Amino acid sequence: MGSLLIPLVSSVAAKVGDTLVRELLRAWGLDKARPKLERHLAAIQYILLDADAKSRTNPAVCRWVKDLKTAVYHADGILDDFRYEALRRRAAQIRPHSTARKVLNYYTFNSPVVFHVSMGKRIKDSREMIDELVVEMNNFHFLQHAEVPTLVHPQTHSHVDELKIVGRQDEKEQVVKILLGHAHNDGNNNNVMVLPIVGMGGNW
Repeated sequence: MGSLLIPLVSSVAAKVGDTLVRELLRAWGLDKARPKLERHLAAIQYILLDADAKSRTNPAVCRWVKDLKTAVYHADGILDDFRYEALRRRAAQIRPHSTARKVLNYYTFNSPVVFHVSMGKRIKDSREMIDELVVEMNNFHFLQHAEVPTLVHPQTHSHVDELKIVGRQDEKEQVVKILLGHAHNDGNNNNVMVLPIVGMGGNW
């Protein structure tokens, strides 16, 4: 579970530093807590792999990882709302009569004051949740990685980088020469040469 949180925590950390979000937080006087939240998310990223490993045998760590997942999703939703509001305001300033503004206004809160108060409380609650998790995190003494871990996404296309293929290159070239030599010497295209290859499964 911890490994699955890596991209999520990284995404939320990036949103905390987003220019639009920072501008709106500053305008509303809510920017004071942002640097601390940014530092905490950065610290969490470095221990996620160790937390994931320990959560498999330590129930307390497992519960902490689950609570972290809840807190990060909560923060992610809040930051999305902040960015949405920032985009709505920018659209209103740039093109006050545009269709984009009408659509954004349709989905926003009727009262800016209510929205301001609501978002202020939500970000305060989110910050406190993560603060508590960081205190608990320090008590677990997780191992910190030198770099923020990243997940390698599975390949979703058919292109193969030949430089990354490791195997019996000489044998492959020999097989190609045999097949090409047979095709060159045999003028009858109806004759197909079959070269059986027997071996263990895996990359050649």
